[in-house]
This record gives sequence, C-alpha cells and structure tokens, in this order.
Amino acid sequence: FQQAAYGFQKQHIEPAGRIEIRLRALPDRQLVVRVTSIDGACKAETFLTIDGKQAYLEKVFVFAEEGLLLPTLRYIELFGRGNDGLAVYEKIAVGD
Repeated sequence: FQQAAYGFQKQHIEPAGRIEIRLRALPDRQLVVRVTSIDGACKAETFLTIDGKQAYLEKVFVFAEEGLLLPTLRYIELFGRGNDGLAVYEKIAVGD
C-alpha cells in the first residue's frame, strides 16, 4: 500500500543536493527536495505546488479504505506554507 501512495514513479538527483521526485499517487506534481548542511547537520526541505501555489511541504495526510487485498487510496491532504509565509492546503481525491 505504501508503495502505491508514496512509491516513486520517477526521481532525478542533481548536483548540489537537489532531488526531483514524482510519486505514484501524484504523478502530475513534482516534489523538489533540497538537502543542505547546517552546522554539520543534514537538513532536507520539500517543495511542491499546493492549491496552485509554490509551497514548502509541512505534512501529508493519506486516507485509505480497506479493500479485498490492499487498501484503496481515497484522498491525500497536503499542508504547507507559500512563499509569502501563509498556510496553504489542498485535498486531492485519488480513489475511483
């Protein structure tokens, strides 16, 4: 189930700590992960479009219902902050 929701459909790693990812559940959206070093510690930040705005991804909620063999993914909720610092939210229906 986790592979269906979060599994990578495509990923591309660029120099300078930038990773571009497309998830199976959201193939039309590109997630960009930036990895940096701050005071010797690794920091990763994820950015994508949420409700039509470029945003920093804060959390994801996935809702699925039980199925015969595997759960059926119904929707995904994205929570983040836009470039202006304001909260952004989007609920994406995924199931049939």
